[in-house]
Amino acid sequence: MKGTSHTHSVPADPVLHTHAAKLNAIVQRCPACHKPWGKHRVALIASKLLGVNQFKATEEVFRAVKGHHWELLGEQHDRSDLLNSLEAYALGCPDGALHILVVRSPFELHVGNELLICEPVLEAERSKIEALISKSTRTHS
Repeated sequence: MKGTSHTHSVPADPVLHTHAAKLNAIVQRCPACHKPWGKHRVALIASKLLGVNQFKATEEVFRAVKGHHWELLGEQHDRSDLLNSLEAYALGCPDGALHILVVRSPFELHVGNELLICEPVLEAERSKIEALISKSTRTHS
């Protein structure tokens, strides 16, 4: 199920937030640092609907992430609970490392979410991702 909470630290709230819960259901530990999800920051920074041409939409997101074209990723804000989508999350590890996770989020209840990419963010690019996190927080709070 697609969530409504957009930025949080997992243990800061008594209830496990939707985005962290989604990631925890896919992998029980952080795919970047392999530690439990506690003290991680998670923010939904992009969402792309996978319409009729799922390959093209997937390729666009993959190219943006793998090529570190964060401005293109930041332009993707399609949302629907009735269509498959790719969601990009900024993941901040307790040690300060920052990663982008891409998750395939199907609308079908019998099909689970799938982690597709875990891409490290270079230190020189950190400010761009922090800006996307801030934009996501303002847009969805």
